Amino acid sequence: SDDAIIGTTLDRTILSWNPGAEAMYGYTAEEAIGQPISIIVPPDRREECNDISHHVARGERVRHAETARIRKDGTQIDVSLATSPIRDSSGAIVGESTIARDVTERKHLQAQLLQLQKMEAVGRLAGGLAHDFNNVLTIIAGYADLAIHQVRSDDPVVKFLVSVRHATHRAENLTRQLLAFSRRQVVHPRLVKLNDIVRNLSGMLRRLIGEDIELETIFGNDLPLIKADPGQLEQVIMNLAVNARDAMPDGGRFVIETAATNPEEYGADGTNPSNRGVTMTVSDTGSGMDVETLAHIFEPFFTTKEPGKGTGLGLSTVYGIVQQHSGKIRVQSQPDHGSTFRISFPPADSTAEPTGHKQRLEKKSVAGHETILLVEDDADVRSLARRMLEGAGYKVVDAGNASEATRILTDKAQNVQMVVTDVIMPGGSGRDLADQISKLGKNLPILFVSGYTDDLLVRYGILQGGFDFLEKPFTADSLRSKIREVLDRVAG
Repeated sequence: SDDAIIGTTLDRTILSWNPGAEAMYGYTAEEAIGQPISIIVPPDRREECNDISHHVARGERVRHAETARIRKDGTQIDVSLATSPIRDSSGAIVGESTIARDVTERKHLQAQLLQLQKMEAVGRLAGGLAHDFNNVLTIIAGYADLAIHQVRSDDPVVKFLVSVRHATHRAENLTRQLLAFSRRQVVHPRLVKLNDIVRNLSGMLRRLIGEDIELETIFGNDLPLIKADPGQLEQVIMNLAVNARDAMPDGGRFVIETAATNPEEYGADGTNPSNRGVTMTVSDTGSGMDVETLAHIFEPFFTTKEPGKGTGLGLSTVYGIVQQHSGKIRVQSQPDHGSTFRISFPPADSTAEPTGHKQRLEKKSVAGHETILLVEDDADVRSLARRMLEGAGYKVVDAGNASEATRILTDKAQNVQMVVTDVIMPGGSGRDLADQISKLGKNLPILFVSGYTDDLLVRYGILQGGFDFLEKPFTADSLRSKIREVLDRVAG
């Protein structure tokens, strides 16, 4: 049996020790027999051991008692015990018989499941808040932008409006970090070379970590392409760099190494060599972390930094981005021995050539004269967007829901040339409206706008349908530019 079966006297001296006990605890039978049972009981579990003995002495059986024990090499394991009294021929209790089963792996898996459930719950909360929060940010930032353009540049109120705009940008970044953690952020993946991402970021990293920290990059050869959002990969690296910098106040060494990796690293079938993925190992020589800290580092808002020095979202964002890219992240750390993060990604399905970062386009005019149907259920957002578009010369007809928008489209007096619609609205979604437009035989360009999260947009078929999409919160410039881009593309 794999279970350990141990017989002891009433004073807990070991009388018998089976092969299962030898394998579990590391002591041979010769080493264990005659020794007190305390050789395998942690000091903080002695009282617990006494309680079990008291029950057994009264003739009771103790079953499924989960506790901890120590192996000969000093490592601690979790065990489930079943202890019964040993009786002599007269029925008197003369000892204890204990069957122990190693449940360390089971407890570890349970702890992992609990952690995943907790993080998923926070993720759902973040996703649920995102839509309303992004609507509010759109209104605040949008009107601040419009107001800035309505006053003279030397007006004292400008600096207040700029501060409002900066504050909304900070709030927007917090929302994005929460959504990245929850794996609900909208991503824009494409084929990339991990080495190129790291190489292009090296200059910024050197400025970020400071001159007293040595940056070393080690690039693997012939790495497979991965499908990823370059901006999010950069965020992973930057967040890890910031953490490393803070862990090395007196200087040190920060190393980023890339390499091809076995499929098992990211949870794929290891029998197929073509499944080779990519691993990025990020390590530092900083203060390191203890076991208690390691158990919480990916939780949102968990931080060991002083108040005001961090949001507690850095590593939770890293975790979310890696998960959203079907990757795996592992951490090794000890106090005063630095930390190592090992992040693995699967290879891209396609063998197409990678694309680099989008080239910056020449700034074009965002003004227009076309008639746009604006569909948005939030009256404040609708009023703001209308002002933004009319300010650029567009004629705007607006609707609060899909039914109202359909009635406008059937009115021949309205020469609508483009539709801008929210995705999720009461009484019919933006996707429902698009289907209705198609049934009406109208071939109109449609721009979907939403503050909802990635999973909901996938459910409504927006992201995978190849539609034009703009995230909330948006600014006047981003809304006008996207509309102009769509109209110019349709016009050819």
